[in-house]
Amino acid sequence: MLSCGMWLFAAEEPSREVLWQVSPIAALFEGGYDGWVSVAELKTHGDFGSGTFDKLDGEMIVLKGTVYQVRGDGSVVRAKDDVLTPFAEVTFFDADRTQTIAEITDFAQLEKALDTAYPENNMPVAFKLHGYFSYVKTRSVLAQKKPYPRLAEVVKNQPVFERQDCAGTIVGFRLPSYFQGMAVPGYHFHFISDDKKFGGHLLDASAEYLNVVADDTPTFSLALPINKPFNALKLNPASPAEITAAEK
Repeated sequence: MLSCGMWLFAAEEPSREVLWQVSPIAALFEGGYDGWVSVAELKTHGDFGSGTFDKLDGEMIVLKGTVYQVRGDGSVVRAKDDVLTPFAEVTFFDADRTQTIAEITDFAQLEKALDTAYPENNMPVAFKLHGYFSYVKTRSVLAQKKPYPRLAEVVKNQPVFERQDCAGTIVGFRLPSYFQGMAVPGYHFHFISDDKKFGGHLLDASAEYLNVVADDTPTFSLALPINKPFNALKLNPASPAEITAAEK
C-alpha cells in the first residue's frame, strides 16, 4: 500500500484480473492535476492502460509495460519512473477474447462494432486494437498552472493532431454506466503508432480492419490520495455534456 493513498475494493495481489485506477475521474474534472503516484509504482499494478501526468502534462499510453507520454506539442517520449500521475487506469493485459472488425470509417462506427462484437455491458473490459489506419485524429493537453482550471475549460484549447496511413494500437477501456463519477463510462481510448512517434487521446479513426483483443477485468481497485488539495475538491459526477466535451 502506498503511504499516501488507500485502495477501495482492492483485490489480493498478485491478481491480474484487476482494473487499478489512480484517483476518481471526478477529481480530474475538478482540476485535481497534482500527480501523486509514480510511474514506477503504476507499473507494479499493470502493463496496459492510459491516463495523464502531473499538472495534466500530456496523455499516457501504457503498452506492454512501457509508459509513453504524448506531450502537448505532439512529441512522444518514454516516461521516466519518477514522473507522477494524478489519474491513470491500468491492468495486466491477458487475452480473453479475440476478433477482427472490418472497415471502420469513424469513431462512432468503431463503438457500434465493439458493442455488437462484445454486447455484455456490465463488466469492465480492456481493449487492445491493432491495425493499419487510413486516418487517425488525436489530442493531447498542455501542462497547467495553478490555480488549475476545470478540465472542461482546458479541453476547449486542446492541441489536435492528425495522421494518415499509419500502423498503430488503440489502448483503452469500456466501463459500465454505473462507474459514473469514479471513471469515464463507455469507451475511453488512447492511440500510439507502431513507430512510437504519434499518439494521444483518440478522437477519430478509420481503418479497413482491426484485430481486437479483449480482456475482462472483474475486479476494480481505486487508489485515493490523502492530501489537502484532494480533500478540498468538491467532487460530483461530471455531467454527460462535460464528459462528451472532454472525450470528443
